[in-house]
Amino acid sequence: GHGGTVKSAVFSPDGTRIISGSHDKTIRILDMQSGIVRGMHGHRDWILSVAFSCDGTRIVSGSRDNTIRIWDTLSGVELIPAIIGHQDFVHSAVFSPDDTRIVSSSRDTTIRVWDTLTGKEVLPAIRGHDSFVFSVAFSPDGTRIASGSRDSTVRVWDASSGTEIVRAKCGHKDWVLSVAFSLDGKRIMSGSLNNAVRIWDASSGIEVVPKMRSHQGIVWSVAFSPDGTYVVSGSQDNTVRVWAATSRTEVVPATHEQILPDTSLSVDILAGSTDSSAYVEDELSDAKAVIGIPRSQDERGIF
Repeated sequence: GHGGTVKSAVFSPDGTRIISGSHDKTIRILDMQSGIVRGMHGHRDWILSVAFSCDGTRIVSGSRDNTIRIWDTLSGVELIPAIIGHQDFVHSAVFSPDDTRIVSSSRDTTIRVWDTLTGKEVLPAIRGHDSFVFSVAFSPDGTRIASGSRDSTVRVWDASSGTEIVRAKCGHKDWVLSVAFSLDGKRIMSGSLNNAVRIWDASSGIEVVPKMRSHQGIVWSVAFSPDGTYVVSGSQDNTVRVWAATSRTEVVPATHEQILPDTSLSVDILAGSTDSSAYVEDELSDAKAVIGIPRSQDERGIF
C-alpha cells in the first residue's frame, strides 16, 4: 500500500476507480476492474485531500505544501501549474458541480475559489473563520459553500460573492472537521472533534436532528447517501457508522483495523486508514473488504 497514512480516499463518479492521497506525498488511482494502479507525484508534503471532478476526468489535490494541483485522471499528468495562494496547509479542495471552479480551505483560516482551467482566483479570499478551516463543500447547485472550522462553527457562504449567509446555531463545542451537503441542498451534515455528528437546515442553520453520539472518538469525515436517506461517518474510534438521516438511528455499525482519517460515500462506503489500506463496505448488506492500495505502477515501469 501507500508508504504512509491514507488521509483521503474517494470513488470516481461512475464507481470504477478509487483515488487515494497519502502522507507519502503520492496520489494513487486504482482501477477497480483491472486492479491497475497509477501513481501521481508532484506534491512536496503530505496530501490532505483528493477529489474527482463531477465528470470524472480530473482530480484535485490539496497538500501540506500549501498548494493545490489538478491532474488528468487517465494519464496522471498535471494539467496546470500548481495553484499557489494559501499561506498554510490546504486541508480541503473540491470541484464545483459544473467543474468550472474549485473551492479550497486552509490552515491560514481562508476559503478560496479558483478557475479550474487557469488556476486563477475568481473571488477575493473568503474570510470570517477565526481559525483553521478543515472542510469545504459546494451545494449541489453550486450557489453556496459550506465550511467547518477549528473555531467550532459551520458556516454557509454565497459562492459568487463570498458573503456569509448562514451560521449554524448553538452547535459544536469543538473543532468541526468535516461538512457535507445533502443531494437536495437542504441539509448540511458535520462531524467534530467532540465525537458528535450533527445535521443542520442549510437555509436557517437550525439543527434538524438531535446530535448523533455513538462514536467514541473524533469524527473525521461525514457524507450523505445519494438519496439522502442515510448518513455515514468515519471516526478515530476505528468505526464507520451508518445512520438514518431523519431519526439518528444507527443502521449499520462497522469496524476497521486502524483509525479512519477520511470517508467518502458513493454506492458503497470508502474510508482511508492509517494502515495504508482502503476499506470498502456495502452500505446495506454489511459485506466488507479491505483493499490494500498497491505500490503504484511507476514502480513496475509504467510511470
